[in-house]
Amino acid sequence: LWEMDREVKLSGGGVLELKLVNELTEEQIREVTDLINVEYRRVEGELRENPETFCRTTTQKVKENSKNGVIVVGYLKQDDKKELISTMEVRAEKDNPKLGYVGTFSIKIEHQNKGFGNIMLKEAEDYLTKVKHCEAIGLYILRPDSEDHVIEQKQILKKWYTKMGYKFIRSDIYQDEVVAAHPVRVKCCLDYFEKQFK
Repeated sequence: LWEMDREVKLSGGGVLELKLVNELTEEQIREVTDLINVEYRRVEGELRENPETFCRTTTQKVKENSKNGVIVVGYLKQDDKKELISTMEVRAEKDNPKLGYVGTFSIKIEHQNKGFGNIMLKEAEDYLTKVKHCEAIGLYILRPDSEDHVIEQKQILKKWYTKMGYKFIRSDIYQDEVVAAHPVRVKCCLDYFEKQFK
């Protein structure tokens, strides 16, 4: 079991406790799965045939992903309470270990735009570059393949990743194999972004 804990004191009070874990407890698996599904349903639900039942992941997939890489989880500790507010999958690619990957990045809506994303992404970058010795990190953003159908949250996300040093590389046609039970109702693309560290 590899694990690293770090706490970041927040200017508004409280502490963000970050954990990088490659083995989650059953409770953590359920919490992480729920957080991912709630946030992805909110942002990507309108792209799906059945938005109200759309699930981005399953407990089994979260368990597999944590064993193939690590999961970064962020807990907000404030007023004697501890709440899971963010999660992200992090791994070095098997076929190209110099390339890292971050995905299923989710932050509860009420905790967005408070700097938690910056802290989480920096933690993931540090792990991938310092522990896994990755020279670049990539990520994908799903978006509609039409200017007629724009999702504001996706536009904000693309600007944020660009500000964080990620450069747009290419667009791929989205294939629904990952979440085949929840097909998209509009044609979509996956925009691939990458940040170099060497």
